[in-house]
Amino acid sequence: MYNLSQYGSIALVNQTNQRIKKMTAYNNLMDQLQDNGALFNVRTEDVITGSGIAIPNKKAIINESTGGIIGVVGDKYKVVTNEEVFNAFLNTVVESGIDTDGATLDISFANNGGKTLVDFRFPNHEIDIDGDKSQLRISTLNSYDGSTRLKARAGALRLACLNGQLIGGQAGYSSTHRASLDINEGARQIMAMLQNFENAKGMWTKMMARKVTLDEVMMVFADFSDGNNDDLELFGKRPQTQHLLNLWTTYSTEMGNTVWALYNVLTDFISHKAYKAETKATGRLYNEGKLERIIESNPLFLEVA
Repeated sequence: MYNLSQYGSIALVNQTNQRIKKMTAYNNLMDQLQDNGALFNVRTEDVITGSGIAIPNKKAIINESTGGIIGVVGDKYKVVTNEEVFNAFLNTVVESGIDTDGATLDISFANNGGKTLVDFRFPNHEIDIDGDKSQLRISTLNSYDGSTRLKARAGALRLACLNGQLIGGQAGYSSTHRASLDINEGARQIMAMLQNFENAKGMWTKMMARKVTLDEVMMVFADFSDGNNDDLELFGKRPQTQHLLNLWTTYSTEMGNTVWALYNVLTDFISHKAYKAETKATGRLYNEGKLERIIESNPLFLEVA
């Protein structure tokens, strides 16, 4: 005879093990955030003129780690800490079913901590196209200065060169500035990003097959650099253009004269640019926004989408 109580005990043990695994994954990522300085505290102070007059309805947000001013907001603005926001986000990650084993993160800041950009890397989710491997990366942005709520989007990290890859039209995640949120809805959004990452294999395979001419490459460089398309000769002499062309020589030699090589030129430029430390987060996001626009509007990239 089957012992139903035995099967019930096995199910309970499995549930307990799953809870322990999720808690361990959550704690590991929160510890990394803490160790890398992302969970710093802030305080608010009145805004006072040089003559000692308090400015009504305004308050300054102070980074307690540096003592610097993050921003000035209305007195009704509710400060929600990075710890509260990332706590909610990571709860959705572990509930989504993403494999977090071995997950690591990279953090950059802008505006004296006013913006925090965290790249979470999940090595157990991988795309392999003939040995060219990329791993799932979810980039998250939170602000203390009221400029944006928590936002996240899926991308990838190409292992051969550590380029951060963007995926046009990807699913996104966002949360208002509150400590609590719908965990199930957040987990659904995270899984949608994972699905978009997995779907990118088809787009990248098409990029590898599509040949490009140097004229097409220069037109994309001009679009990315906000260059003058009517004077490509003059544009080609710019230092940034020369740097892009040098990257093109490297990648086209490795990958052929393909859209994939062109795409990696741009992601290399964005990933390895020497941004100023105090504006690294906003600088990278600005350039990623330009590339995302190109992916979603340039005929060359639309052809392989």
